[in-house]
Amino acid sequence: MPDGTFAKYRGVSTKPRDIGRAVQITQSALRFFYVHPDAVFIIDGQSYFDERYRDFVLELMAPGGLAEGVELEELQDITRVPVTVLRDWVERKPEGSPFRQAFTLP
Repeated sequence: MPDGTFAKYRGVSTKPRDIGRAVQITQSALRFFYVHPDAVFIIDGQSYFDERYRDFVLELMAPGGLAEGVELEELQDITRVPVTVLRDWVERKPEGSPFRQAFTLP
């Protein structure tokens, strides 16, 4: 490659910027999957989520969480968890969950 091919990128900051909440939630979920690659799996087109991912998503939605106040439809797009499942998780708030919070659906 000729010298200067990447010249337009010189001086561009590589430090994180305010990238928006959806991207932050997505990055957080990606980090979760690095640690727990078996927490979500798909069999014959059907997604299965274990309790670790459920607890993680509930923590995101809880007061002070990254996804606090995010509409369920948007959270569905970000987390790939169907709205019906998200609603069920919130309504059940599992007793044994370490992330059990007092929050309600809008």
